[in-house]
Amino acid sequence: MAAALFFTMQATAQTQFATLVHNDTLSSFTGVDALSEAMAAAADGDVITLSSGTFNGCTISKAITLRGAGMEADEQGRQTRISGQISVNLTSKDLSLEGLFISNAISFATDNANVFLNKCTINKVNPESISSYTKIRNFIVTNCKISNVEKSIGSVDLKAYNSYIAKVNQRGYYCFYNCIIDDGYSSASANYYPGIYYNCILSGNHSFSGTADHCVTTFAVDADHGSNNYVVEDVTTLFSNYDAEATWYTRDLTLTDEAKTKYIGSDGTEVGIYGGSLPFSPWLDRPFIKRLTVAPKSTRDGKLSVDIEVGDAE
Repeated sequence: MAAALFFTMQATAQTQFATLVHNDTLSSFTGVDALSEAMAAAADGDVITLSSGTFNGCTISKAITLRGAGMEADEQGRQTRISGQISVNLTSKDLSLEGLFISNAISFATDNANVFLNKCTINKVNPESISSYTKIRNFIVTNCKISNVEKSIGSVDLKAYNSYIAKVNQRGYYCFYNCIIDDGYSSASANYYPGIYYNCILSGNHSFSGTADHCVTTFAVDADHGSNNYVVEDVTTLFSNYDAEATWYTRDLTLTDEAKTKYIGSDGTEVGIYGGSLPFSPWLDRPFIKRLTVAPKSTRDGKLSVDIEVGDAE
């Protein structure tokens, strides 16, 4: 980004704000509709950064990167929450979402798109709710917590890494690496747990029609569907402080010291979300904007006072 930035200011009274970076111009928008206003002003390739606070949902139809302050509240309570639905409508474009708590659903009507979700908490990922045909070439999920991944009746090549998913209701060919999945039920057929699983923990009490390698399951996986798997009657006993009554996104999924050494994945690290090459962390990898203050008007000599505080990544 160039050293000199030009600012567009709409208001400063609200707590939550969005910044839009387009070429060498940084624009700011405030209030609960700041996200949709920034989206309306954005172009393909732009970056929108949200402060902590709660924002209304919107439709995303541009190839943007959308970053929030975090999927979980830090010690100062900073977290970016989006209420209402996020609807994605893209053709031959890329979308990247990071550091967001999406309390409703994110739904897709896409063709030939690439989607990347990183360090997000999402109530539901729903590829089919707004389109009878959805095609996502690459759907990459890393370090996320998701309540429900719905089935897809289009072509969705989903790969999830080091993520906790409470339920996968799938009709598609999905791959999971170092994930924890509570329920792999598929209502589309009599098959359960379709897809491919590596170094995962599967707690649902279902039969198996996919492929599993170095996974912990509550059922025996026959040789035609995988090898090197572990059978544990109650996988919740593997976690150091698991609370079944807790909200799904607040559960402690850290393995006990014994489980960390006993249940090992194909790469020699522990199974579950803290193993592998992308161990789970809710904290952002990049600096984020903690505070943005823009003076209500410029001085007589044409200068506008802008104060930005940037926080370090954890």
